[in-house]
Amino acid sequence: MIPNPRLAAFKPVVGEWTTVGRHSMMPGITLHGRTAFEWHEGGAFLCMRSEIEEPGIPSGIALIGSDDDAEPLTILYFDERAVARR
Repeated sequence: MIPNPRLAAFKPVVGEWTTVGRHSMMPGITLHGRTAFEWHEGGAFLCMRSEIEEPGIPSGIALIGSDDDAEPLTILYFDERAVARR
């Protein structure tokens, strides 16, 4: 595969990141986790894997890509609850 030029703007986020955040349904709790972005199929897609250290928050995976006939990029998401979203 070859790199998808529409994904070039994501180059700065490729790597592993420590994440910290909050959720409106969990007041007073700071969430800690990790998110990794990596090229898939030589850059044809960008893969994002995320996990939060708080019980009940699912780990997930997403593939980011494009469609030649559509302007916006598409993210396909799936997590350990079997939730799938576009």
